[in-house]
Amino acid sequence: MMKHTFNVPDLKKIRLIVNSDAKNEADDQYAIVHALLSPQFIMKGLIGAHFGEERSQTSMMDSVKEIELLLDLMGLSGEYPVFCGAERAVEGGGLLVLGCRSGYKDMTGQCYMLPFPGPLADLCGIEVEDFTLIGPLQQAPDIQWEGGAVLKGDTFADILRVTSDSAEVLAAYASEYYAGKPALVRCKRGEGSTYYYGSVFTEAVAGALLDEIGLTSPAAEWAELPEDVELAIRTHEKTQKSYAFLMNYAHTEQTVVFRSPKRDLLTEKVLQGGFPMQPFEVCVIELS
Repeated sequence: MMKHTFNVPDLKKIRLIVNSDAKNEADDQYAIVHALLSPQFIMKGLIGAHFGEERSQTSMMDSVKEIELLLDLMGLSGEYPVFCGAERAVEGGGLLVLGCRSGYKDMTGQCYMLPFPGPLADLCGIEVEDFTLIGPLQQAPDIQWEGGAVLKGDTFADILRVTSDSAEVLAAYASEYYAGKPALVRCKRGEGSTYYYGSVFTEAVAGALLDEIGLTSPAAEWAELPEDVELAIRTHEKTQKSYAFLMNYAHTEQTVVFRSPKRDLLTEKVLQGGFPMQPFEVCVIELS
C-alpha cells in the first residue's frame, strides 16, 4: 500500500461507497484506484454495477470480479467489502426516468435501426410512432395530466404508442395534430418502474413528475424551505447524530418555516415558525 507524506484531519475525511460498472470501460479502474489511495476518503465498500446485456449477460458479476481483481493487484484483498448490485436496476426495485430522444443511438453514436426508443422500448412499454421539433414559430403543445393540470411541452414532442399491458398513460397531449396521444407513460417492471416523457423537461414538468413519483424533501416533516435555501444533511459516524446545514444563496432575505422547534448550533437559538434567513446566512440544525 502506498504511503502518504501528509495526513488529512478526521473532520475533513469523507465516507465513501463506490458504485461502479468496472468491467464496462477502463476509466472506472482509475477512479477506484484513486479513491482507494486518497487519504481523504474512508472507503466503506464497493458495489459492482451492471452495464446492460449488449456485451454480456452477466455484466453485474463481471464488474464485481473486476473490482476484486483490482483489490488483489493492489494487495488489498479482503480489506474492503465488495457487494453485488442489482442484476437489472429497474426490475430490482429501481426507478428510471427518461425524456424524449432516449435510446435512439448506440455507444458509438450510430442510430439503432429500430423504432425509438430502440433497446429501451420493452423496458418502457412504448414505441415512438412519430416525433416533431417544436420550431420557434410554433406553439408548444399542451399536456393534460391525470390530476387535471395542463403543462406545456418544450423543444421536442415524441408521440407515443403504448405496447405493454404493464404500461399506464399518466399524461396526454391536448393540442396540435397529436392531441390525445400519450405524452407520459409509466411502465411497471418487476419491483420497479420506468417513466418515459415525450418532451423536454421544464421546471414545471419536473416538479409535477416528482410529485407523481412521491419524492419529497428530507426536511418536509420539520421545515418548509424556499427554493434559494440549500439543504444538506449529515450523520456523525460514531454518535449517529444528524445535522441539517441550511444556507441562503439568495441576495435577499428568505423565510424558512419550521414546523417543529429546532436548535441552531451556531447561535444556540431555538427556531420555530417563520425564520428570516439573511442573504448568505448559514444555520446548522440539530436533528437528533
